[in-house]
Amino acid sequence: DKLFSKLYHGYKQEWFVDKIEDNYLCSICHEIVRNPLNLSCPHLVCQLCINRSVKTECPECREKFIPNKSSVIKFIQQNLSTKKIKCIFNDKGCKWVGTIGTNERNLGIHLSECEYNCVRNCKYCSKKIDIYEEDEHDAICLDKEVECEHCNQVFPRKLLFIHKSIGENN
Repeated sequence: DKLFSKLYHGYKQEWFVDKIEDNYLCSICHEIVRNPLNLSCPHLVCQLCINRSVKTECPECREKFIPNKSSVIKFIQQNLSTKKIKCIFNDKGCKWVGTIGTNERNLGIHLSECEYNCVRNCKYCSKKIDIYEEDEHDAICLDKEVECEHCNQVFPRKLLFIHKSIGENN
């Protein structure tokens, strides 16, 4: 699921029905490891965490590794894929429980159909946005009304620049 990949490096412990052992924690994000990579040391990291990291040493033991030479540990990935997990929208009210599945298939199918995986229309511009992108969109929406810090008048963001330029010329 695109949304899931964008939001999460690892799996959150509270999503699992049963506690997952601490030795499955990512050394970078400290969540349950997702697509665990094999470093040159015994520590685990999520594939996404290491791809986004600029470091070339293990955060736990500082042993050097070559990022492109790390491979996914299939045994751990397969083991985690069979664990019972709740929907990532459990806190929003979703009651689904299932397994992650091979290549996150089960979780992905559920998330694509989950009624709590909401897309909302922006109240200013009506653009469809994921619930987790509301704040980000709100900060840049050109139709959102914002207040001019000089005169306290309210304008859509797209007109504020024009308003300010007119005010500077007077």
